[in-house]
Amino acid sequence: MAEKTKKDLIMKDLDKYADLDLLANSKGGKVLIEYLQDSFVTALEELLTKYKTETNLIPLIAIIDEKLNLMRALSRAETNKELVLKALKEEENRGREL
Repeated sequence: MAEKTKKDLIMKDLDKYADLDLLANSKGGKVLIEYLQDSFVTALEELLTKYKTETNLIPLIAIIDEKLNLMRALSRAETNKELVLKALKEEENRGREL
């Protein structure tokens, strides 16, 4: 397998963030984000009211972390896509200079 160039890796990231941005801005994506936000609040409420022992605490924190990571992936997709586009332009300019 050929070694991937920096540009190839940037393009892979760009595809990923573009797909996430497309999902986040779709009707279904907006429903998903709203669901995740509600679910996140519910998980926080459970954390604050239901934990009694460390055994109960660990799964609640894992659920919150999972939901937060999904919300971040969707809500930051557009910004990440823009940052990757900027990196791609810089990489292309660097290639022209050589």
